[in-house]
Amino acid sequence: MYLQHFGKEQKIMYFYIMDTLKVAKRLQKQGLSQQVSEELSKILQEYVSSDLSSKQDLRTLEYALKADLEETKAELQKEIKSLDIKIEQTKAELQKEIQETKAELQKEIQETKAELQREIKNLDIKIEQAKAELQKELQETKAELRKEIKQIDTKIYGQLKWVAGMLVGQTALLFTLIRLFG
Repeated sequence: MYLQHFGKEQKIMYFYIMDTLKVAKRLQKQGLSQQVSEELSKILQEYVSSDLSSKQDLRTLEYALKADLEETKAELQKEIKSLDIKIEQTKAELQKEIQETKAELQKEIQETKAELQREIKNLDIKIEQAKAELQKELQETKAELRKEIKQIDTKIYGQLKWVAGMLVGQTALLFTLIRLFG
């Protein structure tokens, strides 16, 4: 039987202890002589033992597995350190990107704020200009209305004078006619 361990193939041997005395007695019960039974037991023991693991084989396998385990552990620790370094580098890169993005956004905010302030100032100027124009128009309109009112007043006054003159004249004519005819 073979064990695949960390990319290395190792033969696993089973450990088995054979009771040669017990085997020899069983063979004797079957009619074999003691010498033949003992010899067959030894041959069988050697044959079986050649394929089985000894304590030394197991220790060797144990040391090999421990060495593989230590090697793997060292490789994993090295890989973990490498990943830790990569994580720190990535973290630093991301922090740098965040700072750069933050600076860019702050710059854009300042530029937008300045632009909006210019636009507000321009709008204030336009409002003041429109206000001045409207006030001028209002003054001109007031002046024109006063002029027209004065002209109307003058016409009305002239007409009132005429009407008053007519009334005075007619009243005088009436008094004169009443005195003459009356």
